[in-house]
Amino acid sequence: MKKVFHKYPFFILSYAMLIFMGYVACEGLHLEKQPEQVDDEPPYTARIVWEADTSVYNFSCMIMENEYIYFHERQNEGKSAPMLAKLNAQTGQIVWKVASDYTSLRRPVINGDYLYVFMNTGYFLCFEKETGKIAAKVVIDINNQGLTMYLNATGYENYLYFGIGNYTSDNYFARFDTGLINMDGGAIEQRFEAEVVWRSQYDFGVYSTPVFYNKAVYAHTFVRDEAYPVELIGINTETREQIFYYRFGNEGAYSYERGGNDNSLLLVDNILYFISASISAYNLTNGRRLYYKKFEYELPAKENYSATDHVKATYYNGKIYYTTISSNGVYDWGYDNIFCIDAKTGNLVWSDMPKRSESLMVNPVIAHKKMYVTHGYGLRVYNPENGKLIGVDKSFEGNAVEHNLLYGDYLITTRDDFVTNRRFPIVAIYVGE
Repeated sequence: MKKVFHKYPFFILSYAMLIFMGYVACEGLHLEKQPEQVDDEPPYTARIVWEADTSVYNFSCMIMENEYIYFHERQNEGKSAPMLAKLNAQTGQIVWKVASDYTSLRRPVINGDYLYVFMNTGYFLCFEKETGKIAAKVVIDINNQGLTMYLNATGYENYLYFGIGNYTSDNYFARFDTGLINMDGGAIEQRFEAEVVWRSQYDFGVYSTPVFYNKAVYAHTFVRDEAYPVELIGINTETREQIFYYRFGNEGAYSYERGGNDNSLLLVDNILYFISASISAYNLTNGRRLYYKKFEYELPAKENYSATDHVKATYYNGKIYYTTISSNGVYDWGYDNIFCIDAKTGNLVWSDMPKRSESLMVNPVIAHKKMYVTHGYGLRVYNPENGKLIGVDKSFEGNAVEHNLLYGDYLITTRDDFVTNRRFPIVAIYVGE
């Protein structure tokens, strides 16, 4: 039986599909709880430290700096626009909220004293991190082409790095000096020219979230046409010189790899991991590729551990952990959706799939030799070294589409609260020894 899940989310992606997937990634598709099956899994009891008096609007959109979490809060029924909010991760108390008519599908970007919130229509808003006061509204373009900033901006030093273009043409990888913004401008529109850092030789867009190492920025393209390869690049941030370049993925109509996963880059020390439909690793000291794992549709289920559509991979003790959108909620295809691979070789170490599993788009969190996976049918706890299931708290209705955070001994996540009838409040679970 062919695995059909991977054919759709990114390989025939138009901008409309990007927006839809962003909505799914952030807002989530909630499934009804499945009927209880014969329970042969060990129990686990989650210790909830606090539950914040707030609900998350955009799943996978929480970001943390020091003891504070920034996110988009869900307003009351009938109000579609979210509120930008700041929460204390130690206590669960709201520090401030900002009402606005914006709609954003991505995590805010923190750079210096400001939060940058990127709109789906291509501009961004700047907020004071301490007070939540709006400081500026900014529109970026290149040569008056009417380009749109893609939703992958990342802060480094005083710059924002991002893809920009018209999706099917006029694509660039660019940056913008935030020091040019008048932060007393409020909502008055300010227009600036982006600085081109790099451009694809095939004019493909850069949708991936950039990563930074040793004064260089790394990103990759999304391929619209199966005949072309993904371009993985490294650019010196001081000289804008290209110092790293690999092409891969153009293996024909049934190739998995199109570079569609915008969270595919993981940097650990001097090793850059590309974790997507294919899996590869690169030594950034000498620019050499360490391995390249390519997967085909016809592979047996247990040999296919491609990492499409994961929120973010987790590195721990020489291994990499991620989840995927495979499921057995309707049919048991035989594929797993929780994976552990050896970081040195890219080989599979262990994998699992919960019974009657929904698709997972969560990042595993590891603390004190235990791995936690939030799930619509329970909080699952594993031994990360060998995949042994330690236990499941099936009373904890988690969110299978989530960017989980670790603050000290607290796992910060969301859940359905049927006691207060609130959808997806933020909660802290104690994961200490």
